[in-house]
Amino acid sequence: MYLPAARIRRYRKMKIIICDDNEEEIVRSKRVILDQKLAEEKDVTTCQPEELLKQIEGQTLECDLFIMDIEFDGRDYNGITLSTAINELQPESQIIYLTNILEFAPEVYETKHCYFVLKANMDLMLPRAVRKAEVLRSEERRVGKECRSRWS
Repeated sequence: MYLPAARIRRYRKMKIIICDDNEEEIVRSKRVILDQKLAEEKDVTTCQPEELLKQIEGQTLECDLFIMDIEFDGRDYNGITLSTAINELQPESQIIYLTNILEFAPEVYETKHCYFVLKANMDLMLPRAVRKAEVLRSEERRVGKECRSRWS
């Protein structure tokens, strides 16, 4: 689903965390987001998996969108494991999987996420995924407000 940039601009900008174990991929994905003006630099945080795991364990997450790599070399957990915990702690957050590996595709459907992007297609597909996440987040907030106003 293509969403024109003009339609997206009316939504509040999201706080984004990019989690990858490869620093080059972190820089590349952040560049795509900033070049497409999908977020301001102050709203995009990058981290290694260990940092995100600490935030999850400490329940100190404050983020609207997580862009998650799936495979973390040399670790006994992966991006799907972290996303499962994020779903429990922050169910309103959106998750985009950004990976080189298709073999994990079936496993991501055990988590709530809005997009699966191959890194080879990042320049084209990551902006689409971020726009979709922004729309979904806005719709969820609108529905949540409507539900609260009906029941209060």
